[in-house]
Amino acid sequence: MATLHDTHADLTIRVAEVDRHVLVEKPIVMNLGDVDRMIGACKRADVKPLVCFILRYSPPVVKAKELIDANAIGDIIGIRRLY
Repeated sequence: MATLHDTHADLTIRVAEVDRHVLVEKPIVMNLGDVDRMIGACKRADVKPLVCFILRYSPPVVKAKELIDANAIGDIIGIRRLY
């Protein structure tokens, strides 16, 4: 679902209620209460909620995560990437 973030919770719940899996563009929502409502609706309907994190498994991102986890580059104060 590629809609404004403030519509994601209600639309996800509506989609789950008709037994469809949901792919939501980020940001998923802006508060944990909405996340809880979305997850609850998806669990009740036995459908999968997914968030579109397209770079999660990108080789440079994976390498950066490995370096951060290994404390190989010190404290991170910001990250900037270019396409």
